[in-house]
Amino acid sequence: VPVEKRDRNTLLPIIQRFIKPGTTIISDYWKAYDILSQKDYKHLKVNHSIEFVNESGDHTNKIEGHWRHAKVHLPAFGAKKYLFSSHLAEFMWRYQYKDENLFLQFIKDASTVYDGT
Repeated sequence: VPVEKRDRNTLLPIIQRFIKPGTTIISDYWKAYDILSQKDYKHLKVNHSIEFVNESGDHTNKIEGHWRHAKVHLPAFGAKKYLFSSHLAEFMWRYQYKDENLFLQFIKDASTVYDGT
């Protein structure tokens, strides 16, 4: 979900909307995330100023890699704000079906949205 601000009041409602209570969330030490352990989430942290994997083996490498890969697929000179969600959705769709015939998958997905009438 694209956001204008990355403060607690902006991020917490989004997290609560999309992530089930009881889920383990691994993050960096961004202050806005400090409240997660008080909101029925298991919150593990990695201090990126000193480590990429904490002593328990927790890390954010997978999501950081996905985000880096997604940014490569954005338009070369940036995306207009109102189109960012569309670009991100396309990246996620392409990633989900990366081993499939994308044309056939697109037709299949489109047929679930449009009933042909």
